[in-house]
Amino acid sequence: MIEYHALSTNHYHIAKTYDTYDKPRVYNEASLNPNWIKAIQDEIQALDDKKIWEVVDLPKEKKAIGSKWVYKLKFRFDGSLKRFKARLVAKGFNQKHGIDYEETFSPVVKMPTVRCMLAIAASHRWTIH
Repeated sequence: MIEYHALSTNHYHIAKTYDTYDKPRVYNEASLNPNWIKAIQDEIQALDDKKIWEVVDLPKEKKAIGSKWVYKLKFRFDGSLKRFKARLVAKGFNQKHGIDYEETFSPVVKMPTVRCMLAIAASHRWTIH
């Protein structure tokens, strides 16, 4: 529950915009909305362009791990909707290190995030390691 009267003007507009849209929980819900279908197609295209996967035969003694779609709304600073974002994620909680995988992947932090953290650290006179 959000109490809008306690928010600043910018946060009020962002919260109201966010409340306007429903995010799907499962693919069947997303497939009913052209905006989410476009977001899914964009994600698949990005994965194909980066050559994220290669189709191979599954060994007989192995079981494929599942995947699911995660949906998120992206907003501009003024609270207006920027875009619909869909991400395909593996259900990695079923995997065991050394059996199902050897390496892990961690997304790289974006430079604006680094700059923001450096600015906060500088303003507080924190030491950075």
